[in-house]
Amino acid sequence: MRAGDLRTRGVIESPVDTPNDTGEPVRTWATFANAWAEVKPLAGREQFLAQQDASLVQYRVRLRYRAGITPAMRFRVGTQILDIEAVLQPDARRIETQLLCLERKAGA
Repeated sequence: MRAGDLRTRGVIESPVDTPNDTGEPVRTWATFANAWAEVKPLAGREQFLAQQDASLVQYRVRLRYRAGITPAMRFRVGTQILDIEAVLQPDARRIETQLLCLERKAGA
């Protein structure tokens, strides 16, 4: 993995559920790690869900090896939020981690 390919600074966030005043869980996000990554779109599609048009874009995010990342987490670049669908370790040498992510956008 070449360092020049890792041009995007992102944040890996993990979910934190805390109870509100009535005891209901409220999901917030805590920083798990900051990472330089290569973010590439792979495919996109349009769907009609719940009376709204929605755009789904699939991304592959490559970063240096990092243990502990799970599909419950997300990868954030600025205001762009990518939900992690799968975490791949391409080889046993622990050089890189690949995240298959999905970005969901509501239509206008």
